[in-house]
Order: sequence, then C-alpha cells, then structure tokens
Amino acid sequence: MSTDQHKALLRRFIDLWNTGQTTAAAEFVHPNLVDHSLPPGMPPGLDGFKLLVQIFRGAFPDLHITIDEIAAQGDRATARVGHSDNAPAAWRGSGTGCRVVIDEEQAFRM
Repeated sequence: MSTDQHKALLRRFIDLWNTGQTTAAAEFVHPNLVDHSLPPGMPPGLDGFKLLVQIFRGAFPDLHITIDEIAAQGDRATARVGHSDNAPAAWRGSGTGCRVVIDEEQAFRM
C-alpha cells in the first residue's frame, strides 16, 4: 500500500469511532488482536474491539474525533487527533457529566 492509502485507511478507522458503526471493523482489526487496554472481562480480538467501540460510544455519545495531523511512512501511520464530549454515562467508573477533552497521538502498523 502507498502512504496515501495508509492515510486513507487511518481516516476510515477514525471515522469508525466517530460513527460507532463497527461493520467494517474487520478491515482494520486483526481477528486475534491483543489489546492490553481493554477493560477486564472483555472478549479478545475483533469481538472485544467491537464491544469497546460500543461501550465507548455509549459513554460518549456525542464523540467526534478530529484529525489535526496525519503522516505515513512504510507500513506505519500516525495521527495527531483531538476529541471532546460530555461524559454523562459511566466510563471506567466515572460518569461525571463533565466535559472531557483529549488530545493524543496514535500510531498504527498497517
């Protein structure tokens, strides 16, 4: 894949989080994914990822991730993103209703 294709794939992955639609998740997530950030008791692999998206979207229903910067080289892509939402529902034990603002960098191997 070209770097432009990697960037496009990463944009679609971020859009999956924005919409909560996990039907295309298999395009992005290996079926045997090992995600050490999953909450305890979550299933592994693709099923765990889909469930995480559903739980996250339930806790942050108005979530919208914006891409501030995206870069790709070789088989890797990185995005600097920002997202914010109110937290009306429980997310890992704290559903305060406060505004949550997160700026982060995410790195991916394609």
